[in-house]
Amino acid sequence: MRRGRVRSACVRCRRQKLKCDPSLPCQLCIRSGVQCVSSTDILPSPTKPSKPCSNALDFYSSTPVAGKRKADVPRQSNVKTQRTQQSADSVQQVEYVSVVRLVEQILASTNKGIWVDSPLHQAVLPRRQDRYAQDASRKSIQDILGEEMPPQEICDILVASYMHAVQWYFPLVYEPSFQPRLNSLLREKTCSLADQPFLMLSLAAMLLGLYFATPQDLKNIIRIPPGDISCLRAQMTSVLEKNFLGSFEQHNLDWICFSSLLALYNVLNRRTRRGTMLIASAIQAAKDLKLDKATNSASVTVGENEMRKRVWWTLFAADGFVGLSAGRAPMARLEEITVTESLDSDNSMRSPEFQSMEVRDDGSLQPVTTCSFQRYRARLFRVAARLNTKRYTSQHPYKNGSFKDETRDIYNELERWRESLPPELCLDSYTELEAFNERENTAGQIFRVQALTLKLLYENIQVLLFWPFIKSCREADGPVTRRAAQAATSSTGENDLASFARAHCFQSAMRFARIGQYESILHMSYKTPVVIPLAASSMTFGAILGMLALLNPTSASVRDYKICLASIVKLPKMCNFKNVLCEQATEILQGILRLICSEEADSLLAGDLPPPMQFADDAASKRGSAQDMGLEGVEQGGMVDTGMFSGSDTSDFVYVDILADCYTTLANLYGLNLDLENLG
Repeated sequence: MRRGRVRSACVRCRRQKLKCDPSLPCQLCIRSGVQCVSSTDILPSPTKPSKPCSNALDFYSSTPVAGKRKADVPRQSNVKTQRTQQSADSVQQVEYVSVVRLVEQILASTNKGIWVDSPLHQAVLPRRQDRYAQDASRKSIQDILGEEMPPQEICDILVASYMHAVQWYFPLVYEPSFQPRLNSLLREKTCSLADQPFLMLSLAAMLLGLYFATPQDLKNIIRIPPGDISCLRAQMTSVLEKNFLGSFEQHNLDWICFSSLLALYNVLNRRTRRGTMLIASAIQAAKDLKLDKATNSASVTVGENEMRKRVWWTLFAADGFVGLSAGRAPMARLEEITVTESLDSDNSMRSPEFQSMEVRDDGSLQPVTTCSFQRYRARLFRVAARLNTKRYTSQHPYKNGSFKDETRDIYNELERWRESLPPELCLDSYTELEAFNERENTAGQIFRVQALTLKLLYENIQVLLFWPFIKSCREADGPVTRRAAQAATSSTGENDLASFARAHCFQSAMRFARIGQYESILHMSYKTPVVIPLAASSMTFGAILGMLALLNPTSASVRDYKICLASIVKLPKMCNFKNVLCEQATEILQGILRLICSEEADSLLAGDLPPPMQFADDAASKRGSAQDMGLEGVEQGGMVDTGMFSGSDTSDFVYVDILADCYTTLANLYGLNLDLENLG
C-alpha cells in the first residue's frame, strides 16, 4: 500500500476512534509501520508549531523496526518539521528520558487489571501481597533462610539487650508485637515467604544485641549450648549476608528497618562504606513506600501510621548524620517531606527530676518524655539538612556572599534549637549519678544518655558550619577570646568572620573536651550507639584543632590547642570506650598531635625568634620554673641525678643545666598535660 493512501486511511480511521481512547495509534498505522497522524496534522499550518509526540510509538518510530530495512523507516523530509522537533526537544527529554515514566503511561492507558494507577515496580511484577498469597504454604525457617535461628533462650537475651541499648536511639522495632511474633515463629519453627523480612529484622536486632551485650549477658549465653560467642556471631552474619540480595524483592517496612539496623552494625565495625550504602538503599525504599508523605488511608491503622513516622524520622536523622560525616547532600529533601512528627509510644517515660513541657509541631504543649529525643533530634537535622544542601549543591558556595548570610541564619537556628531544649535533654542539667544499674533502663539514665547524644550532635554541626571560614586569613599571634568572637558577630568583614569562626570552633572543642567530667554518663553510654557520634565528634574536633594550630604553629594559642587535643585523645580510654571507631579516632588524633609538634619545632628552628626570656642564668631558676609549671618527676636537685657526675670534672655539671633547659623547652613545646613518652 502506498504511503499517501495509508495516510488518507489513517485520517479516516482516526475520525472513527472513540473519544475514550484518543491517544493510541490506529491498527492500520501499526501494521504498515508509519507514524499515525490526525487530520489536523496533514493540513498546512504555517503558524502553529508541531506538538510533541503524545504516545510511545511516536517516540520509537524514529528508530528502525526489527525485521525491516532501514529504507522502510519513514524519513523526515520537511525541514520545518525538523526545526519544530528540535525546539520541542527539551519538552520531550522531560518525558522520554525517564523510561520508567514512559512505561507507566503506557500501562496506565490500557485501563486493564493491575496496570491502572500502579507504579512501575508494582505493575511489572505482581503485587507483593499476591505473590505471598500464591506462596502461602509454610516452610521451615531453615528452608527460608538457609540456617536455623538461635535457640529460644539466646534470642530472649539478645532481644532484651537490643531493647536496652539500641531501641531508644533507633526505634525501629514495634515493641508490642515484635517479641510475641518472634516467639511464635520460634515455637512453630515454620514460616511463610512473607515472614522473611521480619526474620532478618530479628536477626539484625539480635546481632546488635550481641554487640552491646553486657558481661553478664555474655556469661548467660555461654552457659547455653553451643556456648560459642564467635560462632554465634558468625552464624547470624552469614545468614544476613546470604539473604540480603534476595530480600530486595520483598522490601516493606520490616525490610527498611532491617537494612537500617544492618547499616548501624556495619558502621560500628568500621565498614562505613557498606553502612552508608545500606542507609541510602533504606532511604530510597522508604521514599518508594511514601513514608515521607502524610497518609490518611483507612487501610493504615493508627499504630502502623505512627510506626511509619517513627521509621522515617529515624532514617532522616541517620541520613543527615551520614551526610555530615561523608560530605554529601542529604537524600531526603525537606521540601518533599509532608509527614508530621511521631507521637509518644506506649512505653515512654517522664523524668523524675523535671516536669517540662514540649511544643509539638502542631503548636500544642505536651509533657517531655523519652520519645521527645527523636523529635528534637529530627529538628536538629532539619537545620543540618539546610547546611548540607547549600554546601554540596552549589558550585562555589563559599565565594558567594549570600552564603555567609545564610551561615549566620543557620547559626541562629541552631541557637534557637539549643534554647528550646528542655532540661531533661540538656547535658548541663546533670552533674553526676552516684550509682546506676547497667541492666535497668530508668528514665533518669535514658534522659542523661539522650542529653549527651544531642550535645555531641549539636557541637559537631556547629563546628562543621564554620570550618570553611577558618582558613580565610592567617591567625593572629594570640589566644582566641570570647570578646573577639562577640566583636566579630557585629562585623561583616572576611577577617571578622574568620575570627568568629576560629573562636567559635575552639570554644566548641573546649566544651567537647570537658565532656569527660560527665564520667558516670559516659559509662552508661559506652554500651550504646553513642560511640558513633562520640568517635565522629572526636575526629571532627581533632581535625579542627589541628587546622587551627597549623595556621600559625608558633602562635601563643597553639599550646591551648594541643592541651585540648590531648584531652580528647584521652577521653575514650578514660571512659573505657573499647570500640574500633574510638580506637581509630584515637590513632588519628595522635597522628595530628605529632604533626603539630613537628611543624612547631620546624617553625621554631627556621624562623627568627626573640631570645627566650624564661631561660635564666642560674639552674635553680630553671628548675624552679619547671616545678611552678606543675611538671611531675622533677626534683629540686635537677632532672638528672648529680651523683652520676661525682667522679667527673666540675665542668661536666654544665650538662645538668643544659638538660634542665631542654626539659623546659620540651614542656613549652608539647604542653603541660601531655605525656612525652607517648609522643615518640
